[in-house]
Amino acid sequence: SNNKIVKAAVSSGGISFDGSTADGVLTYKDADEATVEQYLTFANAANVSRLQLLSNQDTGDNFSIDTTTHGATTITTNDDDATAAHFEIAADGDITLDSANDISLEIADAKTISFINGTNTFGRLYAEDGNNSEFRLNEQGGSSVADYFSIVVAEHGETTLGTIDGAAEAANMKLDADGAITLNSIGGQTFSDSLGTFRLI
Repeated sequence: SNNKIVKAAVSSGGISFDGSTADGVLTYKDADEATVEQYLTFANAANVSRLQLLSNQDTGDNFSIDTTTHGATTITTNDDDATAAHFEIAADGDITLDSANDISLEIADAKTISFINGTNTFGRLYAEDGNNSEFRLNEQGGSSVADYFSIVVAEHGETTLGTIDGAAEAANMKLDADGAITLNSIGGQTFSDSLGTFRLI
């Protein structure tokens, strides 16, 4: 009132609490009662502040936000019985990652980062320790995953540019340069097709 901070009036009986969950966050229930939330908790331990949402079907399945020194924050999902605690950001607008330093995308070994156009997978990044790294682009915005272009990098940096036509042999490759094309190889150039192989030294 009048831009002043005032102390709210409290009934003579005080505020009662509905619930007894340890670290449960209080939410408004009515004029003289607060709910101790069973599936929403907050705690601080070992210099880490944790806000946690728990599944009402299995409290071992949860989502947490941990903040510690310097404001370093980790967002974590946990499925205590499997690995199905998927995480999705569904924005009704743009998503911007604005980092003062590097941005890292970390996946498990031999897994894929997919690029999706609507419901079509139009590209992917794949890496397997001790095997290769691959970048793949599928045809026509992902209308099919059977026809694609790929770049595969193996041991010693050995790199293969490849095209695949899953139903025929029409995955032609064209180099269309708005300038010169230079091939600079230490071991010379080797060209091959269905008719044979020849090499330029």
